[in-house]
Amino acid sequence: RPDPAVLLRQPTALREAEAVAAEIDLPFAASFAWARIGDAWRGLGDPAAARSALARVGDDSLRVEGLQRLAAAPAAAPAEAAALDAEAETIRTAMLDRVARVRLGALRAERLLASGDAALAEAARLAVDDALAVRNPWNRARALVAAAAAVRAAAAHGATLPPPATGNR
Repeated sequence: RPDPAVLLRQPTALREAEAVAAEIDLPFAASFAWARIGDAWRGLGDPAAARSALARVGDDSLRVEGLQRLAAAPAAAPAEAAALDAEAETIRTAMLDRVARVRLGALRAERLLASGDAALAEAARLAVDDALAVRNPWNRARALVAAAAAVRAAAAHGATLPPPATGNR
């Protein structure tokens, strides 16, 4: 009996998965399917097919996560990685769900700090600032937990967070 994980890493199986995903009527289910297909194409080393699949993801959180993973892929050229990261940031900063925005910002900060670029501690600072702007106590606590992960990653890499931003966020 073939291993499904091996089958899904084959281009023909992914083309079939794309045909099935195109027929899914439920928006989040379709977004989830397209995001996973994008991840599989990324795993096969086909960034163009991965980006094409991610373009069909309607859920902002799933699309941002997929774009961030594609930008971090070893095969991504620096200019392409920067473009993917900028696209993800544009979507993330426009999101209405502030907790999801903080969570995705914290994930970005952890990824960027892990790459060794201490100047990107700004991403961790922004995650903290966004978390502090959440008004609902429960959501603020969730956002602060996510931001704490970014701060922890910054500290582990010896990065110093810049001072807090001024003005309303």
